[in-house]
Amino acid sequence: MSASSSRFGILAAVAVVSLASIQASGNPLDMFGAGAANIAMGGTGTATADSYEAAYYNPAALGLAERVEFGAGASVYRPWLEARFNSYDPVGKVTSPVSGRRFDRAQAFLDAGVVAPIPLGKDLGRHLFFGLHVYSPADVVYSVVAREATEPAFPLYEDRNRRLVLNAALSGRYKWLMFGLGISVLPTVRGTVRMDLADTSLQDYLGIDVGFAVSPNAGLLFEPIDGLTLGIAYRAAGKTRIELPVDAAVTEVPVFLTVNAATFWTPHQVSFGIGWKGKNYRVAGDVVFSMFSGFQMASPNLNLFKDSGRDQVSSSGTVVDAGFRDTASVRLGGEFRPIKPVALRAGFSWTQSPLSAQSGITNMLGGDQFGGSFGIGFDAAEVGGPHIKVDAYFMAAAVIDNTDSKLELMPSNPGYPSIGGGGWFLNSGLSIRFGF
Repeated sequence: MSASSSRFGILAAVAVVSLASIQASGNPLDMFGAGAANIAMGGTGTATADSYEAAYYNPAALGLAERVEFGAGASVYRPWLEARFNSYDPVGKVTSPVSGRRFDRAQAFLDAGVVAPIPLGKDLGRHLFFGLHVYSPADVVYSVVAREATEPAFPLYEDRNRRLVLNAALSGRYKWLMFGLGISVLPTVRGTVRMDLADTSLQDYLGIDVGFAVSPNAGLLFEPIDGLTLGIAYRAAGKTRIELPVDAAVTEVPVFLTVNAATFWTPHQVSFGIGWKGKNYRVAGDVVFSMFSGFQMASPNLNLFKDSGRDQVSSSGTVVDAGFRDTASVRLGGEFRPIKPVALRAGFSWTQSPLSAQSGITNMLGGDQFGGSFGIGFDAAEVGGPHIKVDAYFMAAAVIDNTDSKLELMPSNPGYPSIGGGGWFLNSGLSIRFGF
């Protein structure tokens, strides 16, 4: 067996094991927010989330909960994204423009949660609150994708990988001040592969472990006068990885590899929110700052080691710097109750794109996002029924089209001489909550 064929065999085995069952999918939680009522109001919630969704928006806001409440919801996300790139013919040395749809399918998601005051004693009142919020794709727990750096793609809409997210938080309240601490839990994947391609009598081995990564959240909420709420929240960066060490032997030469990738990454975020609640209306606004400058691309990195201890690297791939920048987003929303049990909601959001000009080898697509939403809610308790709330929302958003030109001659790159794209998407959902 030649050295080149041996290398091909090993890399093929690694590719099959590390990339099997990989899907490209989006995750609306990070783009739209949590909870049907909040999303209908433009995705606001830093100062107004008053149920278990506060564990995501602002842990301190759990102190707004009036009773024990639990519920569940479902949503559907459907994008229409189009990329414009180029195809190179190495024989004729001709570059031809190409356009194609990206991630052209719908995805369903489920969420559930509970919020509850923690009893401290008969005469001590309600000062501590607990909230739990779980969000997951409807068909998988964790889905991973790692792309070539040169592939034209929308990283914030395709590669916001589908994964289970758990947000848990505690809040304390003393009069007009609320404070909270929480965590977000994401899955991670580690594995081990051992194979001997020269001796088929030996059994190959594959082991996969799904662990978890934890990031902290914190927040404050002020209610200086009845109806007015002011909130600030911090969400630390969250990151999940896949790491796959591979020990392979071809003839008598062992090869030690490790495939790893930052399969999902969320930025540090600081959000400021304000809310005002009247007798039959409510308005809210959020400003969110996201530190995308630390963004890590979900591209696989292959390291070749000199020995099984993996102390010395003999060769290594390089993950290209994404070149992202910090961003801001604005979310506005309102609610009006024409009659007590019925709430009509609407909202608007603008999210700045973190992408820098794609003048190098990368071909990431996406511009500023503008979205509009509306929804309706029904509260059975307002007509003498049980504490049951049903909320529905519908959201449409546009990803502004943008075009970048390459600064260097690179005819084999799909983004040469220019790369562009844009699109839009729909998001809709329904939730039901029970209180007692």
